[in-house]
Order: sequence, then structure tokens, then C-alpha cells
Amino acid sequence: MCAKTTQTQSLPPSPSSGEKGVAVQFTDNTIVGTALYFTGPDTIEVLETGHYHVNWKVYESGYDSAFALFGGTAGDQMLPGSNYGTMSHDGAYSGQSISLLTEGDTLTLNRIDNLYDQTILNQVSGGTLVIGASMVIIKLS
Repeated sequence: MCAKTTQTQSLPPSPSSGEKGVAVQFTDNTIVGTALYFTGPDTIEVLETGHYHVNWKVYESGYDSAFALFGGTAGDQMLPGSNYGTMSHDGAYSGQSISLLTEGDTLTLNRIDNLYDQTILNQVSGGTLVIGASMVIIKLS
């Protein structure tokens, strides 16, 4: 499965450092197989229990930032090893995780830093359109 966004998004800081903040909203998705379902605009539902490789990327503007994957039946558990950040003002960075996800779980990509407002960008200088954020999820077993 691949989810991506082609629109800019403004994301406020999370309530406190390391806490689940606003989720990235996706505008497009491609699903291959029966393991996942995109309920959108920010939530992916797990239909089959298994180990999944999740890779995400964010192209942001602002200041230092951090994002992580959240899952579980309530969608409130940070997936171990999925929290990544950057100390740059504008740029793209990515994170990844291999996690056991259970049927009925939901999955989101959320901001976890409490610094400044961030913007997910959808173009570079000169107006060339790009993908602002994406997630690729592959069921391993």
C-alpha cells in the first residue's frame, strides 16, 4: 500500500514533546492486496494480522521537527523505532519500522515535537510540484 499527499498542510505542535500530535493527511492511495484499507484522510486500517514494513517520508518547512507512526486498536500507541526527526529548516526526511500489526488496528503518521508550526510542502522553488508526504506499507508475514 502507498499513501501520499499532493497538498500543503499546516501542522501545529504536539501537546508536549514526544506526545501524539496532529496526523498527516493523505490525498491519494494505492492498495495492492487485502491486508490494509485506507479509511482516510489520515488513517489506515489493518485487515490482516502480521509483520509489516512501514516506510514514511515528510517534506517539511519550518524548524526542527519529529514524526512517528501510531497504531493499536485506539491508534494511540507509538510504534517502537518509528520516531525520527530532523534539525533543519526545510527538507525531506524519512523513517521506517517493522512492526507486528493486528487486525483491527489503525495506523497514522503523527507529529511528535512541540516546537513551532510546520508546513508539509508540495513544491520546490520554481513551482515544481512534488509529493509532500508518503507512506509505503508492505506486509512481510
